[in-house]
Amino acid sequence: MAILLDTNALLWIELNDPRLGKLAAQLIDEAVRSREAFICPISYWEVQLVIDRKRLELAVPIEQWRQDHQTAGYIERAITGIDTLLMARLPDFHADPADRLITAVAINAGLKLLTADEKILAWTGNVARQDARL
Repeated sequence: MAILLDTNALLWIELNDPRLGKLAAQLIDEAVRSREAFICPISYWEVQLVIDRKRLELAVPIEQWRQDHQTAGYIERAITGIDTLLMARLPDFHADPADRLITAVAINAGLKLLTADEKILAWTGNVARQDARL
């Protein structure tokens, strides 16, 4: 099953965070092995913001961390103009631009969004999603 990791799921799998559910970890593992685990590039921007706020420290520079994902089998899904148009038009969606973009990418690419974001999980829009806490 092809999945798109939201930034929280990406961090949780990388940091062995216990908040990541067993089902989610299994989905990620299977998706990586089958080359169907995608990351939206804006997730790296979000992680850098957390680093800049001194709320996270990675063992390697973020550029290396990003490269390590690609080496491990994750695929970086390029952002398209169609994605940015959809992100601006998501009905009844909250204002966070990264969440809007990640959700638009999932919809346009036909990927299941793996997220723990309560607002995304509660959104009534048409995106396949899986709670990363399960």
